[in-house]
Amino acid sequence: MTQTDLLEKFSAIAELRRGLLAGGRDPTALVTESLRSPTEGLINGRSTILAGTNNYLGLTFDPACIAAGKAALDAFGTGTTGSRMANGSFAGHGALEREMADFYGLPHGLVFSTGYAANLGMLAALLGPGDAVLLDADAHASLYDGCRMSGASIFRFRHNDPASLDARLRRLGSQARRALIVVEGLYSVLGDVAPLTEMVAIKKAHGAYLLVD
Repeated sequence: MTQTDLLEKFSAIAELRRGLLAGGRDPTALVTESLRSPTEGLINGRSTILAGTNNYLGLTFDPACIAAGKAALDAFGTGTTGSRMANGSFAGHGALEREMADFYGLPHGLVFSTGYAANLGMLAALLGPGDAVLLDADAHASLYDGCRMSGASIFRFRHNDPASLDARLRRLGSQARRALIVVEGLYSVLGDVAPLTEMVAIKKAHGAYLLVD
């Protein structure tokens, strides 16, 4: 069936939503009314465990972080009002990046506003047409989006399977030297850990690069 209107493709989604609403369910109506802790909120009047939060260390409730946030609001207002390439790079950004680099024993650090932005920014910068990227089949959607944005050729390998990764790299042959392997250190959805020791050995054998989220 030929689509005749730009918005016609959404009609099936709209129909699905109407069906959900008719059954008394609205998946987009989840509203957290208040937070009681980093992992507990009040939703629809009930105390609810926030299993989907990425506030792993509870830093949003850390007194030092709250105080620093208030001080930044007083000093700089509610936003940078510009990109970091223009007028949006403040002294606090540089101080945080230096502190994080020192913590990890690295020469430099770069802070993004969100994890999603970090993955898009890194992958779009590292990769381009003619490059190859090997993605774990269960990698986060932000990693897939960053790889697509880059224009590189995308190859998937089985989740946490070094043998599958090795086979993919062998098929690339000499192009493996222009390949980036992309995995998560700890998979945020599945909760399992990548076999990094084996993957590092494989990437060295093929002359590829490895990015760990």
